[in-house]
Parts: sequence; C-alpha cells; structure tokens
Amino acid sequence: MNSVPPVGKEKLSLAILMPGYNVASTIEQALCSLSQQTLDAVAEIVFINNASKDATLAKVRAIQEENKSVGTKLTVINNYHNYGLGGSLKIGIWHILNCGHDALMILHSDGQGDNESIADSFLQRARQEQAWDLILANRFVQGADLRGYDRKRILGNLFFNILTHVLVGVRMSDAGTGIILVKTHLLRQIAFANLTSELQFNPMLNILMYKTPGIRIAEMPLHWHDSEIESAVVPWHYVLNLTKILLLYRMRRILGLPGFSDAPHKTDWIQDYPHELLLPVHKTAHSPL
Repeated sequence: MNSVPPVGKEKLSLAILMPGYNVASTIEQALCSLSQQTLDAVAEIVFINNASKDATLAKVRAIQEENKSVGTKLTVINNYHNYGLGGSLKIGIWHILNCGHDALMILHSDGQGDNESIADSFLQRARQEQAWDLILANRFVQGADLRGYDRKRILGNLFFNILTHVLVGVRMSDAGTGIILVKTHLLRQIAFANLTSELQFNPMLNILMYKTPGIRIAEMPLHWHDSEIESAVVPWHYVLNLTKILLLYRMRRILGLPGFSDAPHKTDWIQDYPHELLLPVHKTAHSPL
C-alpha cells in the first residue's frame, strides 16, 4: 500500500464508496466535484454500477479513462444484475475490506448532496475528534439544511427515529442516514452480509454499528435535498418493510436472540453477486493533505 495520508489525527487509507443506478445525468458532478485536496486524502474511489439501464456505465468509464485526477483512483464494479441498494453496498464494503483500507466514506451519486462539501466536512470533523470509529452525516442536528427536501420524507425519517428508539433501544437523531465515515475495523466486527439487500440496509447497518460495545461516534450536519432523478422508492412499501424489520428485531430480542442474525455468513461474493471489476488504467499514490 502506498504512503498513507492523515484522515483526522491518524494516518488512514481512505476509500470512498458510491453506489449508483441510472445516474447518467448526475454521476459526472458527483465524482468530478471532488477537489484535489479531497482526492489527495483518498486512496480509492469505488463506484458500484447496479445494472443501470441508461448511460451510467459509459459515463463512469469515460471519467475513469479521461479524468486524470479522479480516474486514476476510480474503481468501477459493474453488477451483472440489480442487487438492490443494500446488495451493492455489501459488494462495495467487501471489496474495500478485501483491499485493506482503514476507513470508508459512503457518498451518493444522485445529486442529493454536494459531495465535495460533504467529504470536506467529514475530514474536518475527523480532525476535530480525539478518537472516533464512526461519523454520521445527520439531517436533523443544528446546522443541517433540508431546503428542497420533501416534507413527507422529513416526517417519515423523524417517525423512524422514534420507532428505532422504542423498538431497538437506540437513540439516533437520524437513524436512516446513509452518508457515513467509518473505520473498517468496525465493519469487520459486524455481520453486515446478513442484512437486507434492499433500501433498509442503511438503518439496519446503523443499528448494528451503534450496538457495538465501546464504539466512539461523532456527528456532523448535512445539507440534503431531493434528487432530480425520479426515485424508485415506493414510500408505503419502504415504511411497511422497515416497520416489519424493527418489530422483528424487538421480538427476537424478547426471545433472547440477536436482533439481526449474527451467524457467520456463507456469502460467495463472486457467485452470489456476479459482477465485474473495472480497474483504472493508471493508479496514482495518495499523498498527505
């Protein structure tokens, strides 16, 4: 592994993970808005193309081949089938753990947030903390900006914050956030492969991480708005499924079982989630900020 730059007060090999489905209209901004200062702190950017039906893959491959700043760090994982948001994130996490990176930052590719601003805020927050395992971007803390974010989504997320506290016993002010900076040693401790491959992966992962003994957590405000890309999420379906997941968690705990299965996973990441790995032609070293 090349010379490792500081992330916060430590020298960590940092990877950015970015899933995407039909994001041809936003992916260039999502990737190419990252500043050189941010890119210098990053060892690898992993984009997961989740069997997009538009020109997403072609756009990302063009960036990989033509953009000297981003492209040399950009690994593309091209799913042969649509494995859901959770399935894509699981493949990406597995790849990043397998590469030996020390920290992982999850960003979106659909234009809901300014990735450069978010990444820079994560790095600044890490510098402020004496010690941390997980930093969450939070839509509901002081300094957050939700102008342009659908009110129904705001109310729905606030409802699930309460439901998570009641049924799981964890108090989170943004239980469903999927924008995080996490050290990979934490991900190695939890059975993330057993979680759903659907949209509810994010809140389930957050619960598992929060439940890890001794975890050191920090938060930062998030500026968030609706994407210009039409969402495939059916609100009532998402609400129903997440409610079922949280109720089942509570029932399992009452029975003395782990809230989510912690059995050793038997996932064969290549056979169970067929995909191809498209590496950058020329890889560059990352240097200290």
